[in-house]
Amino acid sequence: MDYNLLQLFGKGGWLMWPLLFCSVAAVAIIIERGLFFYRHRYDRDSFVDQLVAIIQKRDSIGALRFCRDQEHVLGYTGAYYLDNLEFDARVRQDVIRREGSVMLDRIEGRLRWLSAIAHLTPLIGLLGTVSGMVVAFAKIHAMAGAAGPSALAGGIWTALLTTVFGLVIAIPSLAAYHWFEGRADRTARDMQYIVSVLDEWYGKTTFADAGSGEPGFAESELEAVHF
Repeated sequence: MDYNLLQLFGKGGWLMWPLLFCSVAAVAIIIERGLFFYRHRYDRDSFVDQLVAIIQKRDSIGALRFCRDQEHVLGYTGAYYLDNLEFDARVRQDVIRREGSVMLDRIEGRLRWLSAIAHLTPLIGLLGTVSGMVVAFAKIHAMAGAAGPSALAGGIWTALLTTVFGLVIAIPSLAAYHWFEGRADRTARDMQYIVSVLDEWYGKTTFADAGSGEPGFAESELEAVHF
């Protein structure tokens, strides 16, 4: 017995509609985040090499202009650092942490929704399966045991459809979420790396050392922006 996707959707019951909504939302978020990361892609090593080459010429204004011309978070981080180069470490630290937190919020935008979809859709599917099996067994009970194995099997496979659809949505959503989360974590570490490089070349100490008990940007911000 062959069924097309539309027929299977109809047999799954009313809970297929929230699953359909979740699938559309997940696809939209994945596409939007994918385009975001593509537009803001960067080559860290190339960026650092070009920035250092300018700094070696003792051209801080040129370095600031170069960072401002970049359309990615490393350029923004470098620009915030150089804009506050003459201030003390506490001011520079506060500015970079504040602006870095804003940038990380943009990077992780909508990822919590994707995570929620990945975790909720299997539960919605399980709810549909359990409720469908309750209905199936209630019908069998009403028939006073006269139902054959085929009737029982038919009710069960129909009930299992929601779980199947829930898993089909959850698996790629969870995979995409972890991929985007990994990109966000790497970006935070790269932002910390840029600050460290600039500290080295300008003889500054932007973030407190380990002995002070205050974490650096990557550690503190990733704890604050927990995925």
